[in-house]
Amino acid sequence: MKRLKHLPITNLDKSIKDLTNRLDVVHPYSTTIDHENKNDGIQYWKGKKIISTKAWNDVYEKSSTYANAYTTILISRIPLLYFPNDYNGSISTSGIIDEKLKEEIQKWNSDYYELLEYRKNPTLGRKKCTKCLLSGSNDDPIFTGIEKVFARIVSNQCNRNNSNHSITYHCNVMNIFSCPFESKEESSNNRDEKEQSEYPYKREDLFTLHQISFAIEQAITTFSEITKQNEIIYEVDFENDRVLEIHTKYNGESEIWGWHENVKEQLSKVKPISSIVIRDEQDIYNFLTNREKLEYLLQEYEKNPSDRKVEQQVCCDENTPCVATNFDDLDNKKVISSTSKKPKQVQKKRDHSHKVENGDSKKIEELDREQQILLKDNKEAIIDFLLGNKDSIRIEDLKIYEPIYKCYRQKGHCHICNTLTNIICKNCHNNNSHNNKEFWLCTSHWQEQIIEKQRK
Repeated sequence: MKRLKHLPITNLDKSIKDLTNRLDVVHPYSTTIDHENKNDGIQYWKGKKIISTKAWNDVYEKSSTYANAYTTILISRIPLLYFPNDYNGSISTSGIIDEKLKEEIQKWNSDYYELLEYRKNPTLGRKKCTKCLLSGSNDDPIFTGIEKVFARIVSNQCNRNNSNHSITYHCNVMNIFSCPFESKEESSNNRDEKEQSEYPYKREDLFTLHQISFAIEQAITTFSEITKQNEIIYEVDFENDRVLEIHTKYNGESEIWGWHENVKEQLSKVKPISSIVIRDEQDIYNFLTNREKLEYLLQEYEKNPSDRKVEQQVCCDENTPCVATNFDDLDNKKVISSTSKKPKQVQKKRDHSHKVENGDSKKIEELDREQQILLKDNKEAIIDFLLGNKDSIRIEDLKIYEPIYKCYRQKGHCHICNTLTNIICKNCHNNNSHNNKEFWLCTSHWQEQIIEKQRK
């Protein structure tokens, strides 16, 4: 392969402009998207030559420097003169001080993804599908299977009166450019108003349902984790500033995990005893198929922000999530109906190096405000969706990675507020207790015991 000739940096802007003007005459379709005259053999796009991905990467490597082990910084405009001929990620603007160069990179990224869209690049098409309900992206042992529950409801409705194309989970297409579901734009442009769509869902509905199923997944997981923690007995030695954890094994026997130093640090992590108990698949099924229980679960979830974090997947190395969904636009009443309030669509801008796709993706809170709004504002519609299709909900689609067994030891009540709790003081005795031995403290009142010990 011939080595690409580097254009001189001097008068680069004028050189690019002259080159663009010449190409606009020779290849007029390279500056605009014309699907009717689409030609996959095009050699230019937006006035820039399309070269092999390997050749473009070689140019980029020579025109950049490493900021760290994962991120490179572009220091030359030479790679911006060309486009790779296949999916290759975007160019990061991270670490670049030159504002004009940043703008040029952003324009290059935008034009490059237009090229990929124009060519219906299959890699891009697959990446765009990863946040669809039918993709199976959340079908993993760490999840409880809520995505599969939603997907079964959708596939059953789609396949009920349609034999042309069977909808499956996981999707057997996984390319948004070949997706059997119409987008809302395609539906409005291509179909007569009286003509019914082949499926009762639009493409946007599937992306919205994916987000909703994930939010339900997090609600279930949150209370499962709280249930697990609630079954631990914390014996506290305030005098020696340490905590003993007593767990329950699979056979119901107790298991002592030893002493942990620093009472304040250890007990600050303890959650109050929850009235929502999720130990296994049967408990999840009961919540999904009972209106009152599901409503209570969603209400309580709004009050319980999670401490855990997950990675936010951003599609195609662009600056926005894969598909920007508008929860008020769902036109299928079998999906999730709109509500009076509209969740704000927050676009979290992120930079990604083309060398490490999503390698620098930041951690975001699992239960952030956006997800709370999603469940709160669509709560009744979500409940109607699940309860209206409860016959499609199967317990075998659900799973708990590690079932939670009931503690062998009965919990006590806080001697101050009488709240049920799993924290017991080993240094004190409650004279008002029926056995005159155990002194229990809830998550709100154990701090008072530390203050009392400090006074002595």
